[in-house]
Amino acid sequence: MPRDPIYRTILLLLGLDAVAGAVLMLLGHYRFHDQALVDLGAGLGVAGGLLYLFFRWWGRRRLAQRDDDRRTG
Repeated sequence: MPRDPIYRTILLLLGLDAVAGAVLMLLGHYRFHDQALVDLGAGLGVAGGLLYLFFRWWGRRRLAQRDDDRRTG
């Protein structure tokens, strides 16, 4: 699973989502002084970051299960 190109693409997009959220948050606060943009960036960054961490955890778990299946198989 972790070596699968689709899985890696999902992780890449979720990481970029978290970075985009941080950029929006910083731009909204320092450049545009817009609280709505700060809130949007924070929500986007937190959601992307949590989903990224979930997919990393899930991928490691699936890899461990596959290794266990191969050893006992």
